[in-house]
Amino acid sequence: MRLPASCYRLQLSPAFTFDDARAIAPYLRDLGVGDMYLSPIMAARPGSEHGYDVCDPSRVSPDLGGAEALERLAGELRRLDMGLLVDVVPNHMAADHRNPWWWDVLLHGRDARWAHAFDIEWDAPGADGRLVLPLLGSPRAEAVASGDLRLVQEDGERRIAYYDGRYPVAAGSEGAGVEAVLDAQHYRLEDWRTGVPNYRRFFDIGDLPAVAVEHDDVFAATHAEIVRLVREGIVTGLRIDHIDGLADPAGYLERLREATGGAYVVVEKILSRDESLPPEWATAGTTGYDFLALAGGVFADPEGAARLHAAHRRATGMENRFEAIAARAKRAALEEMLAPDLARVVRTAPAGVRPSAVRELTVELDVYRTYVRDGDASAADAERLRAAGERAGRAAPALAAAIARPSAGLRPFVRRWQQLTGPAAAKGVEDTALYVDAAFLARNEPGLAPDWPFTGAGELHARLAERAGGHPLNATSTHDTKRSEDVRMRITALSELAGEWEDAWARWHERNAHLRRRPETAPDASEEWLLYQTLVGAWPIDIERVRQFVRKALREAKVHTSWGEPDEAYEADVGAFAEAILGSREFTDGLAPFAARCAAIGARNSLGLLVLKLAAPGVPDIYWGNEDWDLSLVDPDNRRPVDFAGRAQRREGMSDKVVLTRAGLGLRRRDPDLFAHGAYVPVETAGRRADNVIAFARVHDGRWALAAVSRLTEGIDEWGDTRLVPPVGSPERWRNVVTGAPVDELSAARLFAGLPAALLTGA
Repeated sequence: MRLPASCYRLQLSPAFTFDDARAIAPYLRDLGVGDMYLSPIMAARPGSEHGYDVCDPSRVSPDLGGAEALERLAGELRRLDMGLLVDVVPNHMAADHRNPWWWDVLLHGRDARWAHAFDIEWDAPGADGRLVLPLLGSPRAEAVASGDLRLVQEDGERRIAYYDGRYPVAAGSEGAGVEAVLDAQHYRLEDWRTGVPNYRRFFDIGDLPAVAVEHDDVFAATHAEIVRLVREGIVTGLRIDHIDGLADPAGYLERLREATGGAYVVVEKILSRDESLPPEWATAGTTGYDFLALAGGVFADPEGAARLHAAHRRATGMENRFEAIAARAKRAALEEMLAPDLARVVRTAPAGVRPSAVRELTVELDVYRTYVRDGDASAADAERLRAAGERAGRAAPALAAAIARPSAGLRPFVRRWQQLTGPAAAKGVEDTALYVDAAFLARNEPGLAPDWPFTGAGELHARLAERAGGHPLNATSTHDTKRSEDVRMRITALSELAGEWEDAWARWHERNAHLRRRPETAPDASEEWLLYQTLVGAWPIDIERVRQFVRKALREAKVHTSWGEPDEAYEADVGAFAEAILGSREFTDGLAPFAARCAAIGARNSLGLLVLKLAAPGVPDIYWGNEDWDLSLVDPDNRRPVDFAGRAQRREGMSDKVVLTRAGLGLRRRDPDLFAHGAYVPVETAGRRADNVIAFARVHDGRWALAAVSRLTEGIDEWGDTRLVPPVGSPERWRNVVTGAPVDELSAARLFAGLPAALLTGA
């Protein structure tokens, strides 16, 4: 198994293909990157900008260049002594006519060879034994009358066409009109607003049907190509998307390990604050949201953050704690967008299980899911179930106890329920609550929550020491984070400037009131707060990017508008407000200097976070463009093109972030064993500013590396006697990895004379 020394995530698309990735491989190698890390590579919908809508996992994407281009890329990476980590999507595929498994089911119904490849409940109430597809944008009769839903002749056969979508016509319906043909199929097309799907989906996305990959033949058919690529050495590692969606994650990982011969595998998994991966899983660890949550919390001032939350409550009248906001959002998701899924789970339950108990237990579960298999729950899962049942009340405690020790008859229900709790958490927490509670946006990220305690030195050392036995990714930005690490670290600076933020908020709120189209309503106070923090974090930013972000944030919050029921007039009013304030010199002249202060503190925070990522146990993951300063917001903003050619040509004037990234990645390439297998040693600090420094060492076979970061230094005039206490057995002399200069004393003043973070090796 190849262990990556580090990895760099690339976002593939028709505009950035395998050949484009091959062209920048020398740049990444020069940067010090160990492995290239690609978004999904299998055949997705033509034109897909992200690759998660896979149509055919048995073929490498022709949009990206196909198998030959992938092999050319792999050859270049081998030449450069680099590996290739690839994102795999086992949980779902696209409902598309280019998907052979899905087409087979549409054509032959429940008798199709691949009917079991999807979680379809053929006998669901109202389904009439057919597959119900709520994929139309209007009632079926209207779609037929308008000509949007019609019969066409293509590739020698009749098909049903709906815009770019195609659906098969079963034998025996030739010569009939559109309505009659539709009635004769094994599927039923319906309006997405009113139709009730009888198949499991990826969250609530109707055109991404979930895959029952727990069946041996389904696993084999959908994984044959990626397994071949691993076995032939073209791909050297796998990132597994949405592991919690699978019926049996542990079984899937065991099967994958056997099929690939033990390839490096990491899993996308959101962990709660006190949660760990099940120890029996065949994986090197997570994709790194837990690292993001842990390390980012080092740089915030807890007292200042509390002051921001209090000010937000006063400004908005929002008194609910985050856990209450999240619970309400999870409940709404289960009652609305996930209602068909909840109903399907309830139908698998034994008689007497009340739907309300299932719903409330799901709401109160404080992790994404439990992992009860055929036997009893683990002690940790049993306790989580017990606590959730107690919080939910009424019939939920008995249900929770039954799930923890399921009888044979209850196991189908437990399996289905465990596949529901993750989507409920994702839609309720990530996609709603994190946009509602906007008090301190630096904490509003996947795998993190605004009400989690901040990270102290003791906790950081303890948690990083625990990671020393594995090889998870250390991520600080991903394609799913709502703000890049640099935006997040700028907003983190507000915790050190809480009083100044309160004054700025009051001033901007009052002075900009006349720029609203609808006084007092659009945006509301919390939305306005969110907008200002976003501007501070991403300044300077153009209005089109702000409009795009605001529209998504408003719809995700689901307060005044949503994806399901958009209020475009309200969205336009908020967008107009954003444009008006950005066009106001009075506002921007006040914003710019405050944003500059946050940017200066944020840069210090970002460089400290970078050193933690580079030196901590795990595999540093650099996201698309984030080796340099990057002020991206939520997807799709974080998939904007990166000028790799310009970066590759630049040899002078590189930013501190690039210089530090290059130095740290280069060190890991030169001594991979030190970081892959080295011990983690906390380093004591002393002196009057000791609490403003965190340091640790990595040690392996007598070789040492030392990382030190400064934090919460706003207002510090001098370090004085602040210093590191050399660990027992450590070198007497060190070398600065960035400058190459010798370091013979570990004083904070010396360590942080050039940069606010230091990376040293034993001289």
